[in-house]
Amino acid sequence: VCAELNPRDELDYEFIRFFMNNYQELIDIEKTTSGFIARVYNSFKDISKGSSANTGEQRHLLVTINRCKNYFLMKTYPNATEDNLELARALARFFDNEKLLDVAISILDEAHKAPRNIFGKYTLKDDKRIFINDEDEDLKEEGFTYNYEWLPKQDVENLFLGKYCNCCAHIEGAGAGIMRASMILDNVQNLVIRDEEGTIIAKMTLWVDRDKGYGVFNTAEVNLNHRETSQLESIYEAFLRGLKAFLNRYNENNPHEPITILSIGDYRNALKEMIKRDNSEETSLPTIDYSTQGYYVGSTFVGAHRGDDFKQLLLYRKEGL
Repeated sequence: VCAELNPRDELDYEFIRFFMNNYQELIDIEKTTSGFIARVYNSFKDISKGSSANTGEQRHLLVTINRCKNYFLMKTYPNATEDNLELARALARFFDNEKLLDVAISILDEAHKAPRNIFGKYTLKDDKRIFINDEDEDLKEEGFTYNYEWLPKQDVENLFLGKYCNCCAHIEGAGAGIMRASMILDNVQNLVIRDEEGTIIAKMTLWVDRDKGYGVFNTAEVNLNHRETSQLESIYEAFLRGLKAFLNRYNENNPHEPITILSIGDYRNALKEMIKRDNSEETSLPTIDYSTQGYYVGSTFVGAHRGDDFKQLLLYRKEGL
């Protein structure tokens, strides 16, 4: 069925360049797949957003024909089934590696064995915490320019946070161990910041030492399009609201093991100047080596980055300590 073209008012120079550079191949595909060009045009902005490198700050890459084919599942993930089709579509937005579908399924299976939230209520059985996975325990807000959410560990968006926030913590990045830890361990979770449209534009991964009563955020990662001073201030305020909500809920549910101190890594920290302005104290609390949570994609090991919290800024300390 031929797709209907939905013209945009503004001139899309990136699409024009893409079309001119790939004209003949687009025409050849159109002959056998009627409507392909219209589908690419209609979805081009989203295809472009997902076209990025897997290293560093996920620099933008020019859209290719293969990227478009992958986006519409015409090339990558040939083994996708009805049960995992939506997951395959989500992966295809960013990645070309068909091996990632099995990896994502495996990580999500692990995540479903973990608690929904690390601050949730639990019961003790043989000295083991049995978490009560109640959606009513979720922590998130609405109504601000930027809103915080403690992203439940089973949420598929955990797999792609690095792509949203221009960092390597995603399923095929050097920070894949950070991503996996946030989904499968009962003491690691992602605090994300969403814009008014609900798009994730910043994230902070928290690791908690339950026995010693402290927590360390790896660092604060922010999308490159949201780094104006006024935007960072609003993101910082949302981060503080999320931090406060977490502390209150965690300590309420863990009265015998409360958190008394929180810090955050200052390396590559987009909010560092604001944090230092409010509290210049530095610390170095022992934390997790995230590379231990890395894994193989085929024969390639991903997740070798240990984390960014080797030097930390103090966020919170209970009075009297």
